Amino acid sequence: MSNQKRALVVDDSRSARLVLRRMLEKYGLLVDTIESAGQALDFLIHNRPDVIFMDHMMPGMDGFEAVKAIKNNPETATIPVMMYTSRGGDLYLGQARALGAVGVLPKTVAPAELFKSLLKIGLVTERRSEELELDEEDASERAEDLHKLAQPAPIHVAEAGLAPTGTPNSAELDQRLRRLLEEQSVELRKDVLLSLETVARQTSNRLNKELDEKLEQLTPPPPAPSPSILPVILLTGLLFVSLAWNVSLHNKDDS
Repeated sequence: MSNQKRALVVDDSRSARLVLRRMLEKYGLLVDTIESAGQALDFLIHNRPDVIFMDHMMPGMDGFEAVKAIKNNPETATIPVMMYTSRGGDLYLGQARALGAVGVLPKTVAPAELFKSLLKIGLVTERRSEELELDEEDASERAEDLHKLAQPAPIHVAEAGLAPTGTPNSAELDQRLRRLLEEQSVELRKDVLLSLETVARQTSNRLNKELDEKLEQLTPPPPAPSPSILPVILLTGLLFVSLAWNVSLHNKDDS
């Protein structure tokens, strides 16, 4: 049985899933990607990843709701969940940890920051980081050497009478960049809408509470119940009966 660690990335952005997947694979992790929280819960019925990276704002169930569901299930409660979102700040970090998340990673996470998070939950070692740095350094040097060897002799455009044609596949690269920027823009808009919705809900609750308090102050107290005259009537009747009884006894004594 393989000891290779597995990670689950849950994000409705295809580009965000791809970026994080490639970064995790460099640290030797097997990575599964899913585009919604509901699909993630279904995935966890039969699978047990070693860590889950959860986006916050997604269609349907959001990231916080998914974390709560994962932690409330005894079968999945021990899986570390890391929020992977463009949201941040101490308040958000506190909310995430209160639900059971181990931390928050930004969408623009640096490799060093990702490594620290993986090291914290025991999915990588310091030795693995050193090996990865050496591999990347060697690969960079080899790529630089190949680039120098493949570099053609310089040609002066003005002397040759040629117009610059641009780099190869520049249109494709531009299209990819535009697509990534559009997806990131959608992510930011969703986060802004979520923040506005949260503020509106909190404001509505506060106003409703204040309105209830004002209504309680304006509502007059219920009137005190009017005293019943029945006891008075009964007492009067008893007095008459007692008086009549005494008069009757007095008449008998006189006779």
